[in-house]
Amino acid sequence: MKNAERSSPMRLAAWALVGNLVMAGAVFFEVVVYPKLSNRVTALPVWAFRLFTFTIPFLAGLAIIALVVQKLRGGMKKGAWTDAELEPLRRRLRNPVWGVASGALFILAIGVVVTDRGFGHAGWFCFLILPFQILLQIVNAVRPAESAREHIDGNGSAAIRSERWGEPPTGTVD
Repeated sequence: MKNAERSSPMRLAAWALVGNLVMAGAVFFEVVVYPKLSNRVTALPVWAFRLFTFTIPFLAGLAIIALVVQKLRGGMKKGAWTDAELEPLRRRLRNPVWGVASGALFILAIGVVVTDRGFGHAGWFCFLILPFQILLQIVNAVRPAESAREHIDGNGSAAIRSERWGEPPTGTVD
C-alpha cells in the first residue's frame, strides 16, 4: 500500500473492507464448507488443509486491516488529510446501517454461544464479532481531533482549596 499521505482515507477504508472480506471468507469456509468435506477430497493432511484454507487467509486479512488502521492513525496524527477529505468517510461511517449490522452480528454471536449444546461452535463468537471490532477501530482512527479535546484535563485545573482543612466533618456522630 502507498504512504498515508498519498492514499485517500476512502481508499484505505476500501482496503479494510477487502481484508474483512478475506477474513470472512476464511471463516465461512471453515464453518460451512470444511465440515462437509471428507478427508478423501484432498491429498493434504488435515492440518495442512486447514492451514491453507483458513489460517493463512485469515491472518492475511487481519494483516491488511492492521496496516490500514495503522496508516489511518498515522495520517490523522500527521494531519495528512483535511477535514474535507475525511468527511466522506466519516459520513459513511455514521450511517445507521453499520450499527444495525453490528448489532445483528452481536446478537447472532450470542445466539451461537447460547445454542451451542456442546458442539464446540461457541469459539466462533469471536469471529462473528470481529467485523464490529474492526469498524470501531476505523471509526476511532478517523475521529475528529475536536472530540478528543472535550475530555476533562486534570492537569490544567486549579488546585482544590478549602477553608476547613483539618476540621472534622460536620453532621457526624462522635
